[in-house]
Parts: sequence; C-alpha cells; structure tokens
Amino acid sequence: MHKWYLQFSQDGMVNGRVVLVQLVLVDGTVRLFQVPAFVLGIHGLLKKSPKIYPLLCLYGASTATTTLPCLLHVTKAFYGDALTTFQYGILVSGYTRSFSYFLVWLWTRRLDCTKLSPTTSAQGNGMKKAKKA
Repeated sequence: MHKWYLQFSQDGMVNGRVVLVQLVLVDGTVRLFQVPAFVLGIHGLLKKSPKIYPLLCLYGASTATTTLPCLLHVTKAFYGDALTTFQYGILVSGYTRSFSYFLVWLWTRRLDCTKLSPTTSAQGNGMKKAKKA
C-alpha cells in the first residue's frame, strides 16, 4: 500500500525527497513537543482543566507551522513540473485540510485562553488602579 501511494501521489514529504534539515527539525518538533503536548492536552481536557488551554494553543500553532512547509513543498514540486495536476490536487487537499484544521484549532484555543484572562477595567487600559493610602 505504501509503495502504491508513493507511485500514485509522488508525495515528496513521505518518500524522503525533502531537505534533510527540514525533516530533522519537523521530526524533532513532533517528538519533543507535539506528542507530549497532545498527550497532556488529552489528559487536561478529560479532567476539564482550563489550565491546559495555553498549551493546546501552542500545540495548534506548532502543528500548523510544521504542516505549512509540507504544503509549500508540494506547491513548489507542482510548479517545477514534478507532479501532475491530479497528484497535486490529491496532495494539496490532504495538506490543506490538515493545515486548516490546526489553524481552526489554534483560533478556538486562543478564544478559550482569552476567557481565562482577567477582564479589562472600565478605564480601558486593562490595568487596575492602585489604591491610594
């Protein structure tokens, strides 16, 4: 199945034709941050702890950021005549869906984080006035 997918789609991110440094950085980010953040996020969400929202916001930003180079690589390969229009459509639909999902995740978690922050004061500067002694 894997061999068929590679021949069918010419996915450069899967068959190892990407720049090695980029692959190492993405792989390191996934292993060192995204997987632990995902596990901690599930645990926090199951406990219904709002303290987990900032970590989930960072997780969404990190995952969207690591998906973007994949999308750009596919686009570059298409315009470099390495992919057919059909292959490009398959790859872009997959990577765009993932990228969009994590951007929406980032946005919704950001909204959850703003609910955690203290409300701004009526003066509009967001700072509480110190009491005069």
